[in-house]
Amino acid sequence: MDNMLLTQAIILAMIVLILGILIYILVKSNKYTISQTKFIKQTPEKIFPYINNFKSWHDWASWEDIDPNITRIYSDNPKGVGATYEWISKQPNMHGKMTITETMPSNKILIKIDFIKPARGSNTIEFDLKNFGEGTLVTQSMCGKHTFAARLMNVFSTIDKSIEKQYDKGLSKLKKLVE
Repeated sequence: MDNMLLTQAIILAMIVLILGILIYILVKSNKYTISQTKFIKQTPEKIFPYINNFKSWHDWASWEDIDPNITRIYSDNPKGVGATYEWISKQPNMHGKMTITETMPSNKILIKIDFIKPARGSNTIEFDLKNFGEGTLVTQSMCGKHTFAARLMNVFSTIDKSIEKQYDKGLSKLKKLVE
C-alpha cells in the first residue's frame, strides 16, 4: 500500500512539474534579443567596411571557424544593401542565408538572416557603431521570435548564451583585425 502511494505521489509530482514547465513556456514571450558589445580603438569609418562586406566576414565572424570546408555563396556584389551570403556546412549540418537590408554608413547595418537547416527560422541581425571616446562601441544583436520548441530547449539549455559567446568571439576577432 505504501509503495502505491509513493508511486502516485511521484507521478503527481512529475505531472505538476511538466505542467509548470509548459505554463512557463506558454506565458514567456516568444520575442528575444541577443546582443554583445565590444569597444574597439578605431573609428566607425574603419570598422564599417569589414561588416558591410560579406567577403570580409571569413576574417572575423566566429562561426567561420566551425567548418573549414564550409561552402560560401556570395551575390555578385557582396557589400551594401541587397548583398547576400549563403553558407552550407556539413559539420555541423547547417544551411542559411543573410541579406543586407539596410545600411547607414559608419553607423548601422541591418541583416535578414534565414536559417534553413537544421531548423527553419528568420531573424534580424543589427550592427550598431557608436563613437565613444578614442574608439567605437560596436554592438551586434539578433532579434526574432522563438518557436515553442526553441523556448522549450531554452528551459533546459543555454542556446541564447552560446550565441552571445559566439558574438563576443567574433567581435573580439574584429577588434584584433582592425586595431
